Amino acid sequence: MSTIDDLSRLCPPPAAPPAVDWTAAESALGRPLPQDYKDLAATYGPGRFCNFLHVHHPSGSLTGPLA
Repeated sequence: MSTIDDLSRLCPPPAAPPAVDWTAAESALGRPLPQDYKDLAATYGPGRFCNFLHVHHPSGSLTGPLA
């Protein structure tokens, strides 16, 4: 079981977070992104956890709280 699985049990993710073209995002940045960030962003999409942790997402801006 991964850390994202543990987090998903504590804070269920949205039903359909926006899809991400990670190859295009990493190409635009000129560097690879960490796998844990990609897992978090792909599972939850853009948003905030308790207005503390802000998840910036290649497919959109912060839209509101996740939890």
